[in-house]
Amino acid sequence: MVSSLLSSVLSRRLFARTVFASLCCALIASILVVAHETAAQTSNLALNRPVSASSVENGGTPATAAVDGNTGTRWSSAASDPQWISVDLGAVRTIGRVVLRWEAAYGRAYQIQVSNDGSTWTNIYSTTTGDGGVDDLTISGSGRYLRMYGTQRATGYGYSLWELEVYAGAAASPTPGTCGTSNVALNRPATTLSTENAGTPASAAVDGNTGTRWSSAASDPQWLRVDLGTVQSICKVTLRWEAAYGRAYQIQVSNDGSTWTNVFSTTTGDGGVDDLTVSGSGRYVRMYGTQRATGYGYSLWELEVFVAGTEPSPTPTTGPVDFGPNVAIFDPSMSSATIQAKLNSVFATQERNQFGMERNALLFKPGTYSVDANIGFNTQIAGLGFSPDAVTINGYVRAEADWFGDNGTQNFWRFAENMSVTPPDGNNRWAVSQAAPFRRMHVRGQLQLDPRNHGWSSGGFLADSKIDGQVFAGSQQQYMTRNSQIGSWSNCVWNCVFVGVSGAPAQT
Repeated sequence: MVSSLLSSVLSRRLFARTVFASLCCALIASILVVAHETAAQTSNLALNRPVSASSVENGGTPATAAVDGNTGTRWSSAASDPQWISVDLGAVRTIGRVVLRWEAAYGRAYQIQVSNDGSTWTNIYSTTTGDGGVDDLTISGSGRYLRMYGTQRATGYGYSLWELEVYAGAAASPTPGTCGTSNVALNRPATTLSTENAGTPASAAVDGNTGTRWSSAASDPQWLRVDLGTVQSICKVTLRWEAAYGRAYQIQVSNDGSTWTNVFSTTTGDGGVDDLTVSGSGRYVRMYGTQRATGYGYSLWELEVFVAGTEPSPTPTTGPVDFGPNVAIFDPSMSSATIQAKLNSVFATQERNQFGMERNALLFKPGTYSVDANIGFNTQIAGLGFSPDAVTINGYVRAEADWFGDNGTQNFWRFAENMSVTPPDGNNRWAVSQAAPFRRMHVRGQLQLDPRNHGWSSGGFLADSKIDGQVFAGSQQQYMTRNSQIGSWSNCVWNCVFVGVSGAPAQT
């Protein structure tokens, strides 16, 4: 149990330590990729997709090794003919290129085949003179499934591929004035007000797979939204409902993800497939449900969006890079009400979301803010300045245990970093238990480490910080404080450890 808990804690802490590096990498990647967004051929559609094969040579050469992006792992088959490997692209795709990276045991004769159902196959490429190495094939076809079907091996071994890569061809753009046939919501970032459980995330409604679904909590209202990347002219929305459908709902669009406009509304939804002709434009599209038809939540197999005329692609801008709906970046020019509304929205989702799939980063540019940041599960709040005092919060950056009856022993997986806090009542509360570091923080007052009414708490980590007043540990059973300056320290149930801390209590 201890080993499992430590592994969980370490993995969560690793996420916190790497989130800034991830953001930097995302920024660089965005700059590099955005110029190529119009060329789908640059994205390997087979990467980490579900894959199957007619056989495998042994447990060390599984079919998944051919789509993992690692040219040091491989799939190999039994030593007989015919053999095949098939990858599920998730939806019907227009295919323009396939790359086979053969190991020494290659195919002399093989076909590239496509299928919409994984049962009936069509040849789009064939050879009887394969010579191994890298076969970079320009082809033309479409299908949800693609497979290499080998009919003659070049060696006495089976077929062996380091990688099977699939790239899209240029899909035909719709004629201006008509509605396109390409689902622009496919695999785009999706968010929701709630999920029923970890097996029904928002992303399942835009993955092109009608065997996976999003489902919400059993209450009204609920919503699911998708970020199309740029403002687009929307002409059709298709909702593929599971049995738990919406009786009353709206389709709404927005340019900023905050202000919404209705483009469709009904109070007589009957489930099944709602193929809706709409007219509007926006970067974000959401289904906003106000009345469920059953006692369950809302549940969608797929949310599909189609646009009119030539489907635009995101273009480079000179403005700030958008990291998507899960990353909020604030600056002092924004109103306190706007920032507070976003903080409240994230907390409403994350307060009890212990095992949910949602993740949020709340990032503050240098400046002064008057807000109350209550931090729930899987949320990072951080200042983007050179030092903690570059970002001043006149308010609170706090973690509470109100959701669990003042018991903080399950308050894991949240992070506060690199900002100063001036609490209005002089007391900032961070009631957590493990995997919830408080780092590079300057608290201009007291820091309380147990719940509001001094309920249970069991572990935490304070580092590289300055606490002007007292650190009140209260019910904390164990705590680690490192390389910090504190006014004084009070209470500790069992084990509180201090390393390089000015103001630490005497050893016991």
